Amino acid sequence: MAEHGGSQARWCTVTAGVLSVALFIAAAACLYDAPEVGAGASVVTDWLSRHRTRALIGVYVEALCILATVTFLSALASCVVVCEQRHRLGSTLTRAAELSGWSIFIVAGVTMALYGTAAFLSDHEAPASLRDDLAHPIYALYAAGAVSVNITGAFTGLSNLLLAIACIRASALPLWLSIASIVVAALHFVSAAAFARSGPMSPSGIGVWLCPPLYYAWIAAVCVVVALPRRCGVVHHVPPSVLDQGSPFFNTTASKHSASVQ
Repeated sequence: MAEHGGSQARWCTVTAGVLSVALFIAAAACLYDAPEVGAGASVVTDWLSRHRTRALIGVYVEALCILATVTFLSALASCVVVCEQRHRLGSTLTRAAELSGWSIFIVAGVTMALYGTAAFLSDHEAPASLRDDLAHPIYALYAAGAVSVNITGAFTGLSNLLLAIACIRASALPLWLSIASIVVAALHFVSAAAFARSGPMSPSGIGVWLCPPLYYAWIAAVCVVVALPRRCGVVHHVPPSVLDQGSPFFNTTASKHSASVQ
């Protein structure tokens, strides 16, 4: 039963991960030229009014991307728990990482609501007086959305850090991939404190053009590792006795040989 559950979680991880990467690329294609917060109210409202439909589509695609991402994190956590059980380790860190992942979804929902409302209120066909009256409220919503992105960065960093520690303890993923997760987490922690008016350390800085691409590149790498059968040499610092027990991530020669003998 545990092996069957691990297999299900493994393929759920791959499916949700691939979907989240695809949706991220689609959302980035819709919002690639969105202005940064420091550009000012007139620039932000003008861009939203001219690209209202594209902005709304991008917001909805991004919301679906976040949902797929959190599903990926939850499925990955389930896989790690299987490895922890085989090593007779506790799962507190992994479950905390999963909880942090769902916190991303909650905060991101607020973010998408703010951005979506700002785009919805923008209309270049509205009377000039109405556009002028709405310019500052729209900009306030846009800026609040950008700041809430910083909050998601903190939860993303915490989730990745806890998952990385759990994976290292349970040898659930190759060591290099766990270290990459720690690097991604560190960058997200930095972006969470980025409140400059403009530039790399603004809410529209590294938290938008650096952290997300690296994060989804990490997800893509995890999907490849989880999906492809692995030889035991790929898994670092794992005793042969543990490898003989199999893994939801890796199909080893030793475990296959053991099964054939039985």
